[in-house]
Amino acid sequence: MRRPPMAPRTARAGYTLVELLAVLVAIGITLLIVTPSVRRAIDRHAVNAARNAVATELARTRLIARARGGAVLVLDANRGSASIRSPRGDTLAAPVPVSAIYNARIDLAGADSTAVVYDRLGIGRMANRTVRLVRNDADARLTISAYGRVRLW
Repeated sequence: MRRPPMAPRTARAGYTLVELLAVLVAIGITLLIVTPSVRRAIDRHAVNAARNAVATELARTRLIARARGGAVLVLDANRGSASIRSPRGDTLAAPVPVSAIYNARIDLAGADSTAVVYDRLGIGRMANRTVRLVRNDADARLTISAYGRVRLW
């Protein structure tokens, strides 16, 4: 039996070094363009999550105030935490380390801390207060009304 003649190999499998370098340069340029916007989006997400955590603690404080006859939420800008206490100063819930979890700074417009006091009906007795959460260029805010209601913005 006779074997058929083998076809000559004209095409080689794989890519040339120039083609690989062109693809790597294109990927690098794409990463340079996309990285800042991804970083900004991550920062925006972190400050929004931190703002929501503070709003959740405010709502939780209101509920505890109705159950226990009053409660105080203490926002500490230096420690970056929110803690719930009784009007006498007893700790009612473990502090939430907002800055450590979300890597966002609590800004109280120059104050070191602020207290949001709720009476036994869950109504706040204070002046309006705005809390700003900051991470790099991103920030999120919430305003606590005189009656203890929260507005996110």
